[in-house]
Amino acid sequence: MELGVDLMGSDSSPLELFHAVHSICHEYGSSIAITAYLDQDSYNQVQQHYSLKSSSSNITFQIVTDIVTMTDPPMSVLEKKGCPQVMGLKSLADGKLQAFISAGSTGALYVCAKRHLPLKPQISRPFLMVALPVADKHVVICDVGANISCKAHHLIEFTKEAVEFFQSSYGRGNPSVGLLNVGVESIKGTQEHRVAYQKLSELSTEEKEHNRFTFIGNIEGRNVFKGKADIVITDGFSGNILLKTMEGTAEYVFDRILTLLEDSDAAEKLQEIRPQFHYTEFSGAILAGLEGLVIKCHGDASEASMYNGIKGAIELLQTK
Repeated sequence: MELGVDLMGSDSSPLELFHAVHSICHEYGSSIAITAYLDQDSYNQVQQHYSLKSSSSNITFQIVTDIVTMTDPPMSVLEKKGCPQVMGLKSLADGKLQAFISAGSTGALYVCAKRHLPLKPQISRPFLMVALPVADKHVVICDVGANISCKAHHLIEFTKEAVEFFQSSYGRGNPSVGLLNVGVESIKGTQEHRVAYQKLSELSTEEKEHNRFTFIGNIEGRNVFKGKADIVITDGFSGNILLKTMEGTAEYVFDRILTLLEDSDAAEKLQEIRPQFHYTEFSGAILAGLEGLVIKCHGDASEASMYNGIKGAIELLQTK
């Protein structure tokens, strides 16, 4: 498996993220090869930290001459031919890579992917899809940040792709689908929400075995982690707020409880399970709807989150 990893443009140093690349290559050995995209200064730091003799033979380096920062307009990526997103996604489109992983600008990755990779049939926009643990199962949420504003037909496209992903990933047909909204009544939300509600209701009754799902109607944010739906559909604005609110709530609750428990045995046990509720423990979001595997890791990436993002891409490739 040939993978490309963008080490630039996140809130973390390229050297910190490279530790994840090095660990993955050591773990998987000759079954994978990784091209790491970084600038000359970062390359020098990596070489200083890892001698050429100790560095894994299945890692190659691609020196970039341009970088898209988090504050740059996403469209600026089209003018920066030497940036990781352009170089990596072109290689993915040409078949030189099988997956591309980045923790850089979401907007730049979106724009570049749409420019260089073909969309799947009946998909008009790429979207970000994540699978999060809920009790004894996973809930798939999309979009979580790629499309700030969506029409009803975009939400329908997201649903069809998410259903296909859910069925192939978890081996279970007829998943339940909920539409994120401010209330459960069918009249709630914007006009686009109401149109999407009606269309999803109609689609869920169609007899199509390969993409059958059960539409349970609108779902409120508080019910997402109660496992009310296998798939939650929303626009990127609301989905991103939902996702980051989850992250912040988990951190806040753990901090408050640990402060109250202090150094008790219960606090020690709580610390043991705390990583299970942190975003670094899970694979990044899939930029779905494309003819090619693109993974977006958290902008506040750490070595652990990059490691799990790369590992998630490998597992997706292994299971096709």
